[in-house]
Amino acid sequence: MRGYLYFVDCFDCRHIITGDALRAAAVQAVNDAGMQEANRIYGFFPEHLHKTEHGESVLTLIIPLEQSHLCIHTWPAQRLVSIDLYTCGDRQDAKRAVNNLIALCEPKRQRFTGFKRGEW
Repeated sequence: MRGYLYFVDCFDCRHIITGDALRAAAVQAVNDAGMQEANRIYGFFPEHLHKTEHGESVLTLIIPLEQSHLCIHTWPAQRLVSIDLYTCGDRQDAKRAVNNLIALCEPKRQRFTGFKRGEW
């Protein structure tokens, strides 16, 4: 098995999508990159732990993909989004999916880290 793992931290995001809109946008981003979801799971942290002044709580979205999985974590109050994509699919597809997701939150700066996984 050969794969890729990408971690992205997006700082000072101009736009943070939450709830069902985030789920729809994430599915569209991976589909546009040629990846397919196998299932989806998402949930909010309890509001008493992480609630913003706008009533939004921190969100973790997990989408199992046919190629592996995508995780997105949002912290609206800190304007922070982190993206983890692990794929056994094509490297360019994975990068395209991550770049699609970065574009959604419009960060002022980002930290993009990638690793090869498996046997090379």
